[in-house]
Amino acid sequence: MRMIAKFEKGKPIAAVAHLDLMRTFQRAFRRADVPMAFSKGFHPHPLLSFAQALSVGLASKGEYLDVGLEAPMDPEDFKGRVNAVLPQDLRILCAAAVEEGYPALMSRVDRARYRVEDVPKTWADVLGSFLDQKTIEITVEKRDKRGVKMKDVSLRDGIHEMTMEGNTLYMLLSCGSRKNVAPLWVLKALEAHSGVPMGDPFIIREDLMALRGDAMISLFDLEAKA
Repeated sequence: MRMIAKFEKGKPIAAVAHLDLMRTFQRAFRRADVPMAFSKGFHPHPLLSFAQALSVGLASKGEYLDVGLEAPMDPEDFKGRVNAVLPQDLRILCAAAVEEGYPALMSRVDRARYRVEDVPKTWADVLGSFLDQKTIEITVEKRDKRGVKMKDVSLRDGIHEMTMEGNTLYMLLSCGSRKNVAPLWVLKALEAHSGVPMGDPFIIREDLMALRGDAMISLFDLEAKA
């Protein structure tokens, strides 16, 4: 069986990288006596994955992990035992046991909600004209085995909602393997459009969602494969 869990990563540990986060959970599972399942072969590794890697420097209220188990475990017991050994500012919020036919979370993520604190209040004046643009593009660095190259990325079809309250910006963006729009890319595009420097905003990912038709659904509500 598998256990899927929603967890939060607090602001004080926003600088912790994805691989370090994975190792932190692996250590916590061992300390909590979670019966982790391992891959087969000469170099077995824990069957642990995340729905969508969180960029360094971001906090989150809605991250998701998926861990294979060798034996059944009660979700509340899993949550309590793991939280008892996790470091401060890293917490399991809820968990659910699913069978092997349940979709891999990373294959179903389509949307992400973000809250961006401490952006310029004057950005509210140009938010409408920014979203009225038929095309929004930005040039970003892309790294691969051959090195670093610059690439133009189209953002407009991946920006689904943007609103502001005071100096806080809320965004619903495409996220996942089909289309992925990084929140920092949108901030840089809005900075260029407004002519007002973004300053030093802080980004929090509020949640990750899947799509069922045109409706957003929780990653806990996916349809298991027959």
